[in-house]
Amino acid sequence: MAPILADTSNLEAKDLVRDKDLRAAAMLEAKLAPSNDFDRTQFYNSIKSAKADLSSLSLADILRKDYKQWGDLGISSIAQSLSWLISKAGGHLPLLDSLAAWAHHRHIKVLAIMTLHTKDGHLERQLVVWGFGPAARPIVAAFAHSASAPLRLNPWPAEAGLDSDLDDTENTRFAWSQGNCRASRKIVAPLLRAAFKL
Repeated sequence: MAPILADTSNLEAKDLVRDKDLRAAAMLEAKLAPSNDFDRTQFYNSIKSAKADLSSLSLADILRKDYKQWGDLGISSIAQSLSWLISKAGGHLPLLDSLAAWAHHRHIKVLAIMTLHTKDGHLERQLVVWGFGPAARPIVAAFAHSASAPLRLNPWPAEAGLDSDLDDTENTRFAWSQGNCRASRKIVAPLLRAAFKL
C-alpha cells in the first residue's frame, strides 16, 4: 500500500493514478480496514513524514533511497530541497563530487536529481540533470530543449547567501526550478529516456 500512496499522493494526483493503482489500493484497504481501523490518510501522512526525514542518512544513502536506473540513466528522487541537499553535503562542490562519484559507481551517462519539498504550504520541485562525458552532452541538450515547456523549467535560484553554482559552462549540467510540481518521476523519466533516442 505504501508505494501506491507515495507515488500517487494518496491517490489524489489524478494524472498519476492508474486503474491498477485504484484496484490494488481498494483490495489492500479492504484487507487492512476491518482488522485495525486502518485510516489511509493517516497512513499516507506517516509515510510522507518518514520519507522526508533524511537527517540520519549519509549522502550516498539519500541518493540510493529512492533511486531508479534505466541503462545509462539514473534518477534519484529526494524529499527535501536542493538547498537542503547542498547544506547536507557541506557546500555545492562536495555535493557535485558526491554526485559524480555516485554516477561513476552506477556506470551511468546521465544522472538526474529530483527534489520535492513544501515551502510556506506550497509544493516546490527542483531538478538537476548532469551528463557525464562528451557523449552525454547532446542528450542533456535534447532534454533541456524538449522538457523546458512541459516541466516549466527555470534556472534554479539559490537562496540568499548559499554557495550554489550547480550549472556548468559546457551545458552538461543544469539546475532548475520545476514549475510543474505535478510532474513526478513518472513524467520526467520518459522525457529523459526520449532524449537518449534523439
